This record gives sequence, structure tokens and C-alpha cells, in this order.
Amino acid sequence: MIWIIPNVLLYLLAIGILWFIFINAQGLQEINNLEIWVLILLLLLLVNFFGSYKIVSWIKQRKM
Repeated sequence: MIWIIPNVLLYLLAIGILWFIFINAQGLQEINNLEIWVLILLLLLLVNFFGSYKIVSWIKQRKM
């Protein structure tokens, strides 16, 4: 459980960042920060997917 809860919270954070990007896309584009926010979102999702993969592999190996 100690690994699952932060992973779920990171997915919620990713949803929040995605929502922020959609709401403020025009303003972020005007100040040239849209690419940075999209990159942050992609890196966060990469970390989330890696964490999920590790959790699933630990469950399959019966370590969790």
C-alpha cells in the first residue's frame, strides 16, 4: 500500500495538470510556456507508468 497510494496521487496530479493545460492553453501559448507544461505532464506520466509497471511486476512476483 505504501507504493500504491503515492502512485494514485501522482495520477490525480497528472489529471489536474492536464486540466490546467486545457483551461489555460491560450494564455500559456501567449507567454510561451505551453511546451514546458506539456513536457512536465509527459515526464510525470512517464514516472507514473514506470511506477505502475513496478507495482504490477512486484504483485506478479508476490513481493506485494
